Amino acid sequence: MSPEAPQILAFAWPRESPDAGAEAQAWRDALRARGWRVLDAGPGLEVWGYGRPLAVRRLHAGLLLVGEAHPRTPGASCPQFDQPLLRTARALADHHWGEYLALLREPGADRAWVFRDPSGGLDALTWRAGQIVAVANEITHLPFGLSPHDLALDWDAITDFVRRPLASLDRCGLAGFHTVTPGDLHPLGASPGEAVPIWRPAAFAGNAAMEDAEARLRAVVDEVVDVQARRVGRAVAEVSGGLDSAIVAISLARAADPAANLIGLNYYGDRPEGDERPWARAACAAAGLPLVEVAKPVGEVDLSDFTDFARAARPAFNALDGDRDRHTSRLALAEGVDAVFTGKGGDAVLFQSPTPRVLEDYRLAHGRIPWGDPFALDVARWLRRSVWSARRAARRSSAPAYGARAGIWGARTREAVTTPAHRWLTDLDDMPPAKRMQVELVAASQMAAGPCRRTAVAQVRHPLLAQPVVELCLAIPAWAHVAGGRDRAVARRAFADRLPAVVAERRSKGALTSLYSRRTAASLAVLRPFLIEGVLAEAGVLDRRALDAALQPDALIRRPDGARVMGAAMVEAWVRHWQGRAPDLRTASRERLRSRA
Repeated sequence: MSPEAPQILAFAWPRESPDAGAEAQAWRDALRARGWRVLDAGPGLEVWGYGRPLAVRRLHAGLLLVGEAHPRTPGASCPQFDQPLLRTARALADHHWGEYLALLREPGADRAWVFRDPSGGLDALTWRAGQIVAVANEITHLPFGLSPHDLALDWDAITDFVRRPLASLDRCGLAGFHTVTPGDLHPLGASPGEAVPIWRPAAFAGNAAMEDAEARLRAVVDEVVDVQARRVGRAVAEVSGGLDSAIVAISLARAADPAANLIGLNYYGDRPEGDERPWARAACAAAGLPLVEVAKPVGEVDLSDFTDFARAARPAFNALDGDRDRHTSRLALAEGVDAVFTGKGGDAVLFQSPTPRVLEDYRLAHGRIPWGDPFALDVARWLRRSVWSARRAARRSSAPAYGARAGIWGARTREAVTTPAHRWLTDLDDMPPAKRMQVELVAASQMAAGPCRRTAVAQVRHPLLAQPVVELCLAIPAWAHVAGGRDRAVARRAFADRLPAVVAERRSKGALTSLYSRRTAASLAVLRPFLIEGVLAEAGVLDRRALDAALQPDALIRRPDGARVMGAAMVEAWVRHWQGRAPDLRTASRERLRSRA
């Protein structure tokens, strides 16, 4: 794929060790030979880049910023931090937002640290190779000799990727590489157990009324979009026809320079539930944007949709919609687009999920709920069930974050899950259930930052997942987000005067589930042998007999398994690539899995 998404590699070594200095020189030689370029070189710590450039700023001897860190106060400049490590990381989290990695080193100390911004906009993997410790946002073009010396395939993690794709955001299927969790201050080369959590979404989760929620939401979205729209000459706004993308598109049109060239882009299915063009047209008319409408095909998938991303650090679930991803990237190249703006994350952040759990959050905030309470009646009408049924369901324990078990999963997936899919989801038991659900959904929304063809050709912006928006929306109670029996109620009120009524008052939601199932059915000639004869089935992660039964046209029409099948194919391609480059991890090998199959 060309051009290439920005890749950053920072590596550090003991400055007083001649052997480490020789290793560092070997890294430089290997990187130059692969087309990398040096972006910053200090004593014992260097930053190199590949592909489209990312900004690198040295604020002082002990702090390098890679990417974009914006001050919370508009117009203020980024201060020259010169404090102990923890205070510096906390100051960044408290007073800035953006997509960045901060590289820190205390004066006189050899140990280097990385702080990953809380939005998770830039991935971060850290590892050790000899005396060198390193961190990178991606490893696609990393010279293989610079990989961890103990590189191995972790089949426990691979199994979890099939069962809980969210787990791929917080662990790497390649042992030797360690994921830096967003909001963590992490020593380079160390395991996650040595990281210091600086920012967690749970710290912002609120269940108390906020009188000025609408005004604050409007202001923070405007601020984020205004900052992200600066220096954008030409941009695409993905306009699905839903509320979230309409808010972003209209805010973008208001914030962008009058000379900026903006385009609305809508993809539609071939059935009424997947065709949202009337709402997309209304949103673009309100924003003053021309709208490009593109029909989504139901044709056969291409294996390159999976194999093109197999060299990445983890399975590229963000690239699963291959036709759409390919079209957007081609359009961006043809039109000279600088940035693509989306409404991704809005379902989680603005709280779209229809759930009776909001009644329990409401009860915890207000005490006993009378049977005739207007809020309870509104929620019941919203869920289309009786008040009694909604109240009873609200008291039930929450379902697993990964949902119901899939029939195609193998024996290994039946082992009990003992850890959360993401470190953000630790210690949430005391949180109100709907708010806990929102935190889980916000964590899962980080998938939007993963590699895909779009990120290779343009900046992909998700304003609703920016740290200030996430923090505010988590602080707003879940029951306030559904006031009046409407999902995203705060957002609807906050932007009511900008949105066309047909969008603001829309109660239905588009769905492409049928299209994806039919596309999977049309691709069986490719997918059946790829999965049934694949390494996941061989290892017992997928069940061959169940796959044989599920990968039939009639079965796919009856059961909406298309997305899970495509996700499994992405993991399959990723494992096939790496199994020829790394042995199995002894403590989590495929041999152990076969014995359980």
